[in-house]
Order: sequence, then C-alpha cells, then structure tokens
Amino acid sequence: MKPFRKFIGIFIVGWLALLASSSAVFADATIQKVIDQKYSQPDYVIGSSLDEFQVEQTLSLLMYNEEKEKEWKTMNPSAYTSFTIDENGDHYSSVKLQKQAKKAPISVHIVTPQNITEVTTDMHRNALTTLGLEHAEITIASPTEASGLSVLAAVSYSLEQNGSTISDENKTFAQEELSLLATIYKESARKKGFHEDKLNVAVIDLKIAALTGSNQDKKLEKKDFQKLVKKILETYQLEGAITDEQTKQLVDFASKLSNSQLRSDKNLVKSLKALKQDIIEKAGDSFNTIDTKLNTETLLKETNKLPLYPMIGLGVLVLLGIGLIVYRFHIRQKQEEINYIKKTIRMI
Repeated sequence: MKPFRKFIGIFIVGWLALLASSSAVFADATIQKVIDQKYSQPDYVIGSSLDEFQVEQTLSLLMYNEEKEKEWKTMNPSAYTSFTIDENGDHYSSVKLQKQAKKAPISVHIVTPQNITEVTTDMHRNALTTLGLEHAEITIASPTEASGLSVLAAVSYSLEQNGSTISDENKTFAQEELSLLATIYKESARKKGFHEDKLNVAVIDLKIAALTGSNQDKKLEKKDFQKLVKKILETYQLEGAITDEQTKQLVDFASKLSNSQLRSDKNLVKSLKALKQDIIEKAGDSFNTIDTKLNTETLLKETNKLPLYPMIGLGVLVLLGIGLIVYRFHIRQKQEEINYIKKTIRMI
C-alpha cells in the first residue's frame, strides 16, 4: 500500500510541476513579455514585394545599423494570408519594432507618410492595440506608394518569429478594424464634420463597450449596438459624416467583437483607455466641446432599459387595464345580485 501511495504522491507532484512549467511557457509567449524580453534591440521586417535597391532604401529610412543591430528579416508572403491579405499582392510596407524606454501607449512613427496612402498613425495604433500590443515603438516606411494595410502582418510576423503567440481572433479583428477605419477615412475624410481623431476615439469607445458588454445582466443584441453606435457618433459629432453603410459596418464589427474570446482580456481594455486619453491629449482643442468621459458601460445599461416616457405610458395602460377588469367584475357582480333578487321575488 505504501509504495502505491508513494507513486500517487510522485505522480501528483510531477503533474503540478508540469502544469506550472506549461503556464510559465504560455506566460512567456504573451506579446508584451516577448517585447520586454527580446526587443531591447529593434527587429526589422522588410516587405516581401521590395526589390534589392528598394530594400537598401527602406533599411536606410528605418535607420538600420548593420554593424550594431541583428540581421533584418524579409516578410514571408504566406504570413499575409492569416490577415486576409493576398499573399501575391504588392507588399511594400516595412517595419521596425522595439521596446519602449517607458511604458506608454503604442508609439507609431511613419517615416514616409507621403507613401502610406490609406492608413494613418493613430489608425495603426488602434489596430495594433487590438492585435494585443500594449507598449512598443513601431516605425513604418515604404520607398513607394503602399496602402499600409500589411503593417499588422509584418509586426505579427516579427513577434511570432521571436516566440510570441498571437491568436487568430486578435489578427482577424485587428485587420478588420484597420480596413474599416481606412475605408471610412477614404470615403468620408472630405465631408463636413469629419475628424480623424474623433473617429479613432469613437472606435475605441465602441471596442471598450463591446468587450465589457458581457458583464451586463442582459446579453447584448445587434439592436443594442445600433443604439450604441448612434449615441457614440452623436457624442463625437460624426453622425453627419458617417454613412448608413459605414454605421452598419461599425455595428457588425462591435457585435462580433462582443461575442469573441477577446472579452476576457482585461489588459486590452486597459490599453484602449490609455490610448484614448493619449489621442485626446495630443489632439489640441478638437475635443474641447465634447464630453470625452463617455462611460460605455453605463451607456450599455441604458440601452437595455426602456425610455422613461414609454415606461410611464405602459404603466398608465396597465393601471387602466386593471381598473377596467375590476369595473367589469363589479358590474357583473351587481347584475348577478339584481338577477337573484328578481328570481326571489318571482318565487314569492
């Protein structure tokens, strides 16, 4: 019996040790831990579509030092497919990724803004936060015109090559968000009332609402997000610049995000709040007339409540209904009494 107990004891201790070691491996594979541990020196990923001369141009733009820094990487074309980007497309955007000197929201610097035609700095910061980055410095360059939509794939490639684990959901939502932001910017940038900073902050609020909505008593439905998007766009004075189709796309994005595994990532919500504050602070007086302390959690609770006046009206109708039932019951009782009296009289 004693040898068996000893065997069981050894088995349990070994199993617990295995669990602990596997947890440590998983923790070490998280994006921010990898950045903190392995990116004291920058990592360079070059777009797969660049020729030899363009590679030299790009490395110079990214200030690559061959003597002091580790060898740069060329993006693997197949890595674009996990971001729903055509692997045979033109991929000129290249990145430099490194650890931040101090912990702050993601920093993005586009060295060649004239060549990155569809995606702005803060759009990249927004989507990179959804990808799972918390604190990092990212430099983007392209020697020729490029959309900038492939930057997420390049950053992800660098991180995964260095041992990080990035979920397919993070990749999918980050790329969908970046494409949506780029589309809205392209279609609405010249409209009256449009403001890029306000769009980015509005999308941050929408993401926070979608990620925290699971904490509400009632599961959120698409109609809740329709009300929510309408309220957020009104708050940031964007309702006149955003089309019905764009509004629908924002609703669909938020609805899908609310049903994803990203809801359990508390660090993501924390990073989004920090990014929102950073964008507002750097936007000058753009938000002076706006209440930026929009509490999306409170807003979500409000979408689940009936408005005050309909509630009062419903209450009145209920009371009238009850009163009518009581009145009819009373009349019926009186009629029965009268009939009984008549019947009694006849019998006499």
